[in-house]
Amino acid sequence: MTTIYKIPGGGQKVQSNVQNGVDTEYVRVENSDWVEKCGCNGQDFYGNTMWSNDLETLQRWVDVWAGCKVRLVEAADKESDM
Repeated sequence: MTTIYKIPGGGQKVQSNVQNGVDTEYVRVENSDWVEKCGCNGQDFYGNTMWSNDLETLQRWVDVWAGCKVRLVEAADKESDM
């Protein structure tokens, strides 16, 4: 079990936020087994969620998705199913 960082809405949400001038929120999930269950970090296009157990990696991915530097902010008190 590890801490993961996820962006509900995935890369599409990141792009939409950048176009609208809005910061992108991520959710910090403590003691998650999501990476072990999925066998990887990445983006689930079906569930439309981007996740990683490393915040710096997630930052790099969202910057690539958006084509620019994105400001990530931790969401306040979001429930998680991961």
